[in-house]
Amino acid sequence: MQVLGIAVLFAAAATAAGAQSDDDAYARTQGGQLDSYQLIVWSDPYGPKEYSPAIHVRFENPVPDAKDEAGGDQKGGLGFAVEWTANGEVQPPDLKSRGAKCKFTSPALWCTALGSWFGPPARISGYRTPVWVKEFPQGFHVVNLEYDTRYCFRLQVTAFNLVAGQDVTGPWSRWTCARTQPAPPPIPLPTAPLQPNVTLLPATDGIGVPGGPLPIRALVEWEVPGEKPSENITFYAVEKAWLDKYTPNWRGVENINATADRAETTLTFPAGEEPTDERRYLIRVCSENPTGRRCSPAKATSPFYVGPLAPKRPKREYPADPERSTTDGSAPGSTDRAAPSLPTSKANLPKAVKPQPRVRPGGTPTSASRPICDLASQARVRNSPAAPGLEAKCVDDLANKGGAIAETDSAVASARRAEADASYRLGFDIATGIFGDAALGAWGNTATGPVSLKIRAGLTAAGQRGFDAAVKFHEDRR
Repeated sequence: MQVLGIAVLFAAAATAAGAQSDDDAYARTQGGQLDSYQLIVWSDPYGPKEYSPAIHVRFENPVPDAKDEAGGDQKGGLGFAVEWTANGEVQPPDLKSRGAKCKFTSPALWCTALGSWFGPPARISGYRTPVWVKEFPQGFHVVNLEYDTRYCFRLQVTAFNLVAGQDVTGPWSRWTCARTQPAPPPIPLPTAPLQPNVTLLPATDGIGVPGGPLPIRALVEWEVPGEKPSENITFYAVEKAWLDKYTPNWRGVENINATADRAETTLTFPAGEEPTDERRYLIRVCSENPTGRRCSPAKATSPFYVGPLAPKRPKREYPADPERSTTDGSAPGSTDRAAPSLPTSKANLPKAVKPQPRVRPGGTPTSASRPICDLASQARVRNSPAAPGLEAKCVDDLANKGGAIAETDSAVASARRAEADASYRLGFDIATGIFGDAALGAWGNTATGPVSLKIRAGLTAAGQRGFDAAVKFHEDRR
């Protein structure tokens, strides 16, 4: 193989080789039989988002008098080598494995160089198809690069059978560079949907209605608050979980492209997994985008009302007299009451039944939080629709009582400020309402029981730390 640049006719072209230029503008080689690669490199910030950022490369035939495929036994054509860098760091020359593509529509560019020369040989024999004189301009683009990075390219041509049947390799072209666009601003987290509306649709046997038999289904409807929030949402993820523990195990059911701020879908339940009074589900909807996700408050399928055709249940009256309340089976001697779950939102919850405070012989009413929690226990045992509202009211009363004690007791207030996290302080207040000084309005429990531990389990990790800190604090004071 003979190298160009020795002969006088290629002397001028030898200036093409050398170090990268600091200039990002178009640069070209000049001179002799090797006229010019006319190498152009540019960034396209407006290309498809799935390929961005991308760098495009285009070049012409640098040897216009190279032999073509019609050259008889001395067929010619051209071969190419490529070198490229990212901020001055040399990159692997295998552009095909790097994901380089060659799909141009305007202007149309040939892709022979990328297909045959800028990656591993396509054939086992190692043969590479030459680039013929008619196949120009050539081009390719490298996708999914780094933002705000300077990419430089240079090429080297080999002309087959150019001089007396010998292959001749030319000098490298001058480095030609372009910089990708700056990184876009970070995408904010999407807006969480409001609590979904869940309507259970009855099963049908297919008689008298279009289509065949249908199982019990759940119509899930939701909306996202704000002005055009769906513009920042990629898709909605509908999820369900068994309502059998304080920490739900969420499972994805369906992903729906976010084309509007209001949406709906219908969930079906496999045979044997239909929702009933005993088999309950939580359903929620999450907004997702490349940054992350935010989820709606969960909606329960219990109590079991099937669609708008379900008969109305008679209204139940609940005793206002807390003496008729029952415990949830706590250990003998324990003063724990029913464990209220912590709803993720108070929206759309049934109104709590308001009890009348019990009056002692001396005329002093007892703390209202106890009968509220007694009623919550009783409602939960009956699977009453009022249970969620009563439980929420019970927890609110405990938290408010604990906060009021902290305002009057400087030692409690100081311990409560151990962490600034609002969930930590909420857990501390709830535990203070249970284990704090009874003279200040707390329940005055002296040890944890199954009910208070269930309340703790319904808190966040920070809330549980605050709860534990309050239990230890009040134990140490006794």
